[in-house]
Amino acid sequence: MDQINTHEMPAHRMSRLWKFNISQVDAWVESGGAAEPGNTSPGGTQ
Repeated sequence: MDQINTHEMPAHRMSRLWKFNISQVDAWVESGGAAEPGNTSPGGTQ
């Protein structure tokens, strides 16, 4: 899961599985953490 590492997504790994706290992921998305680097426009297009 390169996206977890490159975008610093809030998650932790338990054995082979990745675990996510939904409230942390929601806050991460709302803060712009899910946006592609260099893309700050709304809608995800430049």
